[in-house]
Amino acid sequence: MLTQSIPKHLAPHISPQFYNEYTPTDHAVWRFVLRLNLHTLEGKAHPFYIEGLKRTGMGPDRLPNVEQMTDEMQAAGWSTVAVDGLIPGVAFFDFQGNGMLPVATDIRKVENILYSPAPDIIHEAAGHAPMLMDPTFSAIVKRFGQLGAKAFMNREEHASFAALKRLTIVKENANSTEQDIEAAEKAVHEAKAQVTGFSEAQQVARIFWWTVEFGLIGDLDNPMIYGAGLLSSVGESRHCLTDAVVKHPFDLEHALQTKQDVTNMQKELFVIPNFETLSSVLDELEGRMAIRKGGIESVAKALASGSQSTIRLEDGSERVGIVRHMTESKEHTLIQWDECTIVKNGQLTKRERHGLLVVHDTESALGRDDLFEDGTTVRHACASD
Repeated sequence: MLTQSIPKHLAPHISPQFYNEYTPTDHAVWRFVLRLNLHTLEGKAHPFYIEGLKRTGMGPDRLPNVEQMTDEMQAAGWSTVAVDGLIPGVAFFDFQGNGMLPVATDIRKVENILYSPAPDIIHEAAGHAPMLMDPTFSAIVKRFGQLGAKAFMNREEHASFAALKRLTIVKENANSTEQDIEAAEKAVHEAKAQVTGFSEAQQVARIFWWTVEFGLIGDLDNPMIYGAGLLSSVGESRHCLTDAVVKHPFDLEHALQTKQDVTNMQKELFVIPNFETLSSVLDELEGRMAIRKGGIESVAKALASGSQSTIRLEDGSERVGIVRHMTESKEHTLIQWDECTIVKNGQLTKRERHGLLVVHDTESALGRDDLFEDGTTVRHACASD
C-alpha cells in the first residue's frame, strides 16, 4: 500500500487487513463466489471484466492481499487501501478521487454467500477492482470520487449514515436475532425521516449507485453487467438480467428520482449505451453542483451542511469556515460566520463574527461586505465543501 501518499484527513479510515486471521471457511467462501461468478458472468459481464480481473493479479483460490493488489493496479493509476466496512460517503469518494480503491476487508458469512448486505472484500476487490483497469472507466470513477468529495451533505445525513452502518453490521452478524435486525431497521427509517431535502451528496451517491455499483451497459433488450454490486454477487448477477428486473434507459432525472435499497436485491436497473454517455452524465451532474453554479443557492447548501466550506468571491478572495446564519430578503442576503479565515492575495486573516452582505438588483446579485470589511463587490460566489 502506498501509505505515504494517503491524505492525512483520510488516514483515520484505514484499518489493517489482518490477512492471517482469515479462516479456511473465509477462503472457501471466496473460492465459491469467484468460481461460480466467473461461470455465471461468462457472456454476461462487460467484455473487459475478465481481462481486468487477470490484470489485478487476483485468483479464485485465495482471498487477495490488499497491499499486494496495489503492485498490480498501479499500472492503471490506482492503489488500494484497507478499510473497516462501510465508511462515510465523502471519505469513500475522496479515496477514489485520489486514485485509491478503499477495500473493506471483512468477508460475508456463509448465510449471505449469494448476496451480502454489507460491503466486503468480494464486493470491493472482485467487484470494483477489475473494471478500474479499463482506462475510460477508471477516469470516470476518479471523477465520481472528485465530485463526491466536493458535494455538500446535510447535517441529518451523518446520523442516517451511522444508523445504516449499524444495520449492515447487524445483518452480517451471525448472532443477531430477528429483534436485533428489526430494531436496527427501525433506527434507519427513523434517521432517514429526519433527513430533509435532497443534498448534492445524495445525488452523487445515487447516480454512482445506478451506474458504478449497479449499472448495465449496451442494448436495452440485451445489456451486459458492469456495476460492482452485480459483478460481485452471484444472486444479483443471475437475477439482474431476468424479466423480474425492470430495465430503464438511463436518464439523469429518472435515476435521481429512483431510490435505492442497500440491503436487498434490486427490482429495477438502468442501462447506459456506453461509457462516453456516462461521462456526459457526470458533466450534467457537475453543472448542478454548488462548485459550478455559485450564487446564493450554493451558499444555502453550505449552511445546510453544517460543515466547513469555501466561498470564493469575484475578486478571487475566499471565506473559509462554517456558515452559521443566512438571512434573506428581497433586497439582500446576509451571510454570517462565527469565525472564518479570509484568504486574499495569498494572505490569511482570521475573523470572528464575520459577515458578507449580498445586495440584489434586477440584473445580478451584487455583494458588499462593507458592514464588516472593505466593501468588496461580489458578482459571483462559488461555494464548495
